[in-house]
Amino acid sequence: MDRRLSLCDTEKNGELMKSRAHLRSEKGQISVLLGGMMLTFLFFFAFVVNIGILVNAKINLQNAADMAAYAGAAVQARQLNQIAFLNYEMRRQYKKFIFRYYVMGNMSQERFPRPDTSSPVLWSPDGTQPYGLPVVCVTFKKEDNSCKLAKVPKIAKPTFASFDAITKVLTKNLEAIEDIRRANCGQMASANTLLLNLWLWNTDPDFKNLNTDLYDSMPKIRDVMALIQSMGAGIGLVPRELMLRQRINTLATYLNEPASKDLGLETVNRLRTQRIPEPPQSERKIQAFLSAYYTLGNHIFAGESIKLDELLPEKVVALKDINVKFDAYAIDFDLSTGDCNPVAVQDGVRDPLPVGVVKDPDYLTYYAVRLKAKAHLLFSPFGDVELTAYSAAQPFGSRIGPALTENDLLRKGEPAFPRSTQNGMTTTAGAIPNLPIAIGDSAAPGRGWDTLKAMKGFFMGLADPVNKSFSGAVEGDDISRAYHYAMAPNPWEIGKYAIPTDVDGDQFMKNFDAQRSLAIWAPIFPASKGASADSEVLNLLGKFMGGGSPDQVQGRDAAKRALSYYMNRLRDERGESVDQPAAGPVESFNVVRIPDPTRPRPQDAQALPHLKLDAGLLETDPHKLRTSWADVASADYEKAGRVGYSVKFISFETLQSRQILPNGRDAHKNIIPTSDGDIEADTMLLWH
Repeated sequence: MDRRLSLCDTEKNGELMKSRAHLRSEKGQISVLLGGMMLTFLFFFAFVVNIGILVNAKINLQNAADMAAYAGAAVQARQLNQIAFLNYEMRRQYKKFIFRYYVMGNMSQERFPRPDTSSPVLWSPDGTQPYGLPVVCVTFKKEDNSCKLAKVPKIAKPTFASFDAITKVLTKNLEAIEDIRRANCGQMASANTLLLNLWLWNTDPDFKNLNTDLYDSMPKIRDVMALIQSMGAGIGLVPRELMLRQRINTLATYLNEPASKDLGLETVNRLRTQRIPEPPQSERKIQAFLSAYYTLGNHIFAGESIKLDELLPEKVVALKDINVKFDAYAIDFDLSTGDCNPVAVQDGVRDPLPVGVVKDPDYLTYYAVRLKAKAHLLFSPFGDVELTAYSAAQPFGSRIGPALTENDLLRKGEPAFPRSTQNGMTTTAGAIPNLPIAIGDSAAPGRGWDTLKAMKGFFMGLADPVNKSFSGAVEGDDISRAYHYAMAPNPWEIGKYAIPTDVDGDQFMKNFDAQRSLAIWAPIFPASKGASADSEVLNLLGKFMGGGSPDQVQGRDAAKRALSYYMNRLRDERGESVDQPAAGPVESFNVVRIPDPTRPRPQDAQALPHLKLDAGLLETDPHKLRTSWADVASADYEKAGRVGYSVKFISFETLQSRQILPNGRDAHKNIIPTSDGDIEADTMLLWH
């Protein structure tokens, strides 16, 4: 029995040993399972991490694209503001000429409306024979009355007796006096016609070169120039408007700079250092790329992989000229009958002269970008992944305009006074400059500047600002102050123009330096024009200068020759002073300067208007000149508004919309381009 039990135990022990050996042979199989589970876990972990990195990278890339679009649109907005400010400066120059022509050219007449007169008869030398239109007739002494007489009759000779020695002597002396009278009539006529010529065509603000040229070709006007120099100082209307228009055209060239593709850090750094194209021409793309680049950093994304494509049409801004042709008249004296008979000598602008621009609403200004970059991923068998983001922004909230017609710029009418037929000029059949002043006003006869109230008020701009009276002859500083006063904003302009101004305490409305001067980089021609710029300006000016009397032709030829000197002065940064004739900030070939139109000059202690006038001539409250608003947290700032363009984001779908113009019916002509293949497919995914 025991033996059998022993055998059973032996068998059981053998089976147990076999079982244990079998178990030992299967040891470690769980580690394989655990390893597989760990790899799966790591795979899912890497997947989740990579998805997180991709989502974060995509968000960062979109933020960077938004920053790029906003930065590019902000550059566009600033350049549009500069165009708008220069556009208003063109209007101010037109107002300066009207002030010269209506007030300075006519204030010597008997019936010119002064504060102590209320005569309804304008442009009349004696109250019975009105000119019908403004005519330049100036005197320089209180006792001079040549502009107050219908004519200056010749001196009658006494009956001559052959043996009357007294009569002979008297006749000889009367003939000498008659020669003086005729010479004075000629000098007065030269002063009138030359002054109008300078107001229109002068290219030498301080006459340093023009005088020498004129004296060589026209010696008889030396004394005349000495008289009218202070009244004629400064660049004339035509060259000033043409140069301002060319500066605007340069800024428009910057805005329409062709789109760049595949912009990277190396390319942008090269653009930052090179001179051609000039820096402002590349500013949009530089600011856009750097805004994106510094938003992304060099961590998730490889810095060298960050590339930006500008998605722009060929044209993002189009400007239309606002042109005028007009007549202007100065008093000459016809000596054919022996008397000094006043006649109206015609001058003016025969070809369309730009006095402003308006933004073509068919072309939408916007800035769209595509930003690409490669994101670093963890455990990626495919390496870095390239991501793409799109964004677009648009300047908004202001204007360049308005669109004007002849009814807003000219009054029609022929002079009632006889015209001279010697110069053979024919311009616009009696259209002369005029501008509306009050809200709802027009440029029709008897409206705007062509009123007693306007001429009285702006005439008083020549008065001494302290005692508000005329203490003597009007001098250069009086004239400079009066220009500033006459060129200030009028109520009619509110809401129609972007007028540069400052508001105390409002950081959103700061344009002017301590000298109340706004400097704008706006070359007369882009740097790429090089030396050809001078000839192009001369060609532009030359087409306006044909015809006229011999004196007019000589004066214009001298102005054309003086232009080359002035262009050299501009390059040497010695252009016309902002506050002519005082020594203030000066313009250069590349920089234009605009004085604060709503505030006094630095040397004037009192604010505009410095005289109490009838209401409705000026609007100098900067709070009423706002054209835009500020979307900021502060309700006070938002309520205060601002001047100029702001920036907002805009969808790609909107850019492709067929109803984008303000009228809600028509589409803009410059839709976003989709010709490179990827954009349309990508943007369709963005829309839906």
